[in-house]
Amino acid sequence: MTLRAIVYTDRAQHRADQKPGSIWFTDPGDGAVCGMWFWCPCGCGMQSRVTVGVEHKPNLSGPTWNWNGSTEAPTLKPSLNVVKNHVCPGWHGWLTDGYWSAC
Repeated sequence: MTLRAIVYTDRAQHRADQKPGSIWFTDPGDGAVCGMWFWCPCGCGMQSRVTVGVEHKPNLSGPTWNWNGSTEAPTLKPSLNVVKNHVCPGWHGWLTDGYWSAC
């Protein structure tokens, strides 16, 4: 499964549309650390947030990801794992060059 990640600049529109795999980044600020909100690529309708650093993996408590800083073709490292819960059957995969792909 491969799915194009639609990047939103408007948070309200991102929440309203709820498109699977769509993403919205908060302002990275001076420390180049921000949140990436996304609708699970599996289509379950669950929204999640991860902490990302622009071209670095933040050294914070809790999981963090290295983001290439691109909103046109975002890449995160390492992979993302949405744990199975009452909403999502579970999804594990990569966001590479603007595309989600399951492991």
